[in-house]
Amino acid sequence: MSRLWSVIVPASPSTGRRSRSAGMISRPGASLTAVLLAALLGASCGAQSPQVPVAQANRVSSALTGIAEACGESYQGGAARLKSSLRPGPGAEAASRARELARVFSAYPERIYQGETLRRVVALAVADLRECGLAEAASRLVAEAR
Repeated sequence: MSRLWSVIVPASPSTGRRSRSAGMISRPGASLTAVLLAALLGASCGAQSPQVPVAQANRVSSALTGIAEACGESYQGGAARLKSSLRPGPGAEAASRARELARVFSAYPERIYQGETLRRVVALAVADLRECGLAEAASRLVAEAR
């Protein structure tokens, strides 16, 4: 027998021999339990369906990143905007990104993005926009995501 087998299945104390069935579960239904457990674990792995198409997922990611940046600028009181006068303010940036997110949402409202439906992602984005003082962009997102 292989060394691995001798490590996995120890010898019987009474006979000194190793049995292939040693250490195996011999209860009725144990194999069914093992199969169900494997199926349950397998079902929790991988992407949930239906996912947002890759190109659209990239747009969602870009929109959410832009919204987060606009919120960060808003929290800082627009200090970053003052450094670069060529860049629009946080409200304009957030509104632009909200439109981008709304376009994807209108096509795929129940599709999954990062484990959440786009409906839930939009609701979270609206809450974040309101929390960081960009209520106009939040209202625009609500209006366009219908």
